[in-house]
Amino acid sequence: MLRRATSIGARRAWRAALTLSTLCSHSLLARWNFPTAVSRLQRCIVDNLPTPLEHIFATAIGFLGSASSRTCHPIKREQFTNWALLLLLHCVERASNDAKLLYTYNLARAFHGINRTEAAELVYLSVLQHCHRWWYIPTTSDVHSTHHPPPQYSALCPNICSTTESLCSVHSANPLTAVLSATVHNLVRIYIARGDLNRARRLVLVRVRSSPR
Repeated sequence: MLRRATSIGARRAWRAALTLSTLCSHSLLARWNFPTAVSRLQRCIVDNLPTPLEHIFATAIGFLGSASSRTCHPIKREQFTNWALLLLLHCVERASNDAKLLYTYNLARAFHGINRTEAAELVYLSVLQHCHRWWYIPTTSDVHSTHHPPPQYSALCPNICSTTESLCSVHSANPLTAVLSATVHNLVRIYIARGDLNRARRLVLVRVRSSPR
């Protein structure tokens, strides 16, 4: 009975949290639901209720979607963004080694999306450093490599390929390749925007010259 009650409570908490993204444009509803949803979400995490990381990740993406809405009030935008970053950090900390890369990449993309480019750069670089130990930064010819990513990436990969449409063909062949390619692509964008063309060129050269180990 206790286990059943716990799972019902967790489902209700997640339902309340996930509906937040659909309520952000309605200020009265958002004002009433935001603290309620957050407190329930917090209770789930603190009490170690059965809350799959996929649900936490989906909630974080919902918060980011709410923050990006043009009708979202600036104060609420900051609240949504901060909670999304906290939830993504929670995913990175709790994830297994196989899934950690994907959550780390999405954390970097979240920082990048709110123009915190220095934080985004550091997290993108950690993605590359993590991959370099057991993978490689692939070239176009390596897309159909015999190396295959862990199955966990396939379950979550629809969330990783919105950075650039050109990755769609790569993404369908190898989700991990898409993560690495998008990471390099976004780092190059950061360096070019900063005017650091030498670092951008070096990163592109590293990408082109890398090969399977």
